[in-house]
Amino acid sequence: MQAELAFLLRFDFSIPQGTGPILREAIWIALLVKLPVFDVAGFHRGLRQFASIPDLYRVLVGNLAASVLFMIASLTWIGPAMPRSVWMIDGLLCFVVTALVQFSVRIRNEALPREAGFLPGGVEVD
Repeated sequence: MQAELAFLLRFDFSIPQGTGPILREAIWIALLVKLPVFDVAGFHRGLRQFASIPDLYRVLVGNLAASVLFMIASLTWIGPAMPRSVWMIDGLLCFVVTALVQFSVRIRNEALPREAGFLPGGVEVD
């Protein structure tokens, strides 16, 4: 999960003693807050082979909303013990991962043509 990876990046892959409970709480908060937001944003809907700029905008807005709610919830639940940099790292990681998932089929289709002799879009190669 991105929250755990954000903690690992924040602490250079060596989480200090006493930070474990904060990490566990942050993971639960991220799950409880972000998953419903991702569902409302419709990340699971749509044809990934036709992903475009409006889909990327939807991913950006959904991730911004989820990250802001995660920040508010973790600040309320955990308090000042929550490292502030984790919020930014987590938001960036979530955006990159969800964008890659959303565009994965399109990236694959454009990087690896389906038929020999044809480029994506049906352009014939001599």
